Amino acid sequence: MNSIAIILSCILVLIVHFIGTIALSARIVGTETRRIASSTSIFNIVNLVANFSTMLLAPILAKNIEQQINLGNKPQEYFFHIILLCSSIGCLIGAFAIPTVHRFMKHGVNSLYHHTSIFKVVINSVKLSTFIHFKNSFTMMNKSNFYRLLQLENLPYSVLIINILVYSFVTNNVLACLYAGILNPEYRSTALSLNGITVGLGTLGILLFIEPFNATITDKVMEGKVSKAYFRKYLAFLVLARFVGTLLAQFTFIPLSKIISIIAQAV
Repeated sequence: MNSIAIILSCILVLIVHFIGTIALSARIVGTETRRIASSTSIFNIVNLVANFSTMLLAPILAKNIEQQINLGNKPQEYFFHIILLCSSIGCLIGAFAIPTVHRFMKHGVNSLYHHTSIFKVVINSVKLSTFIHFKNSFTMMNKSNFYRLLQLENLPYSVLIINILVYSFVTNNVLACLYAGILNPEYRSTALSLNGITVGLGTLGILLFIEPFNATITDKVMEGKVSKAYFRKYLAFLVLARFVGTLLAQFTFIPLSKIISIIAQAV
């Protein structure tokens, strides 16, 4: 495969999982500023950037795969595993960036609350004071974040396991559809068209099983029924679950590709 396409794909995947991880900062900011709706709005905008990066990924790789097949070459499996590795790296970088993003996002949420328009927030952020604020917001992850991972009591293990499984599927869905087309070249267009269904299933899994719990526990923190310490511990394990999900994707990639290949031939 074209090295430029591989590098670009790796960068896009890294950005997607980095943004998806730091977006969790909005939940912390929401409980601290008590502006849940404004924080959710920022969260949705950040996720929109990640979704746009995902949309760019499929055509870039699809074009390259088509070129390789037309030349009689078979794209190597390990290229896809390198791209999957970048998803884990992006998640890990995002985890370490959460404390900095959390501090900086507070400023964004307060600005949105006062200006009531994301465009005004963006315009007002293009000034020297914003960059100075970002510099002042920069902080390394505290040791207490690692200690939280040693506190295993009262954790919602079922929710964390669901997070691992869902994010393993979400990490794989676009790449698995592309690789399914390589496994069964006659139906590669059908396999690629199934990408919309797999993305939809991943989104459905997040909306049905993950977001309701995250929203509920956030509300309980606001009501004082759940401590902020427990909430931070839960978010630390949530980040860990996402990271483990990206690692699991390395092992589920080929099986999922084969299933999509079979479905593409059957429909």
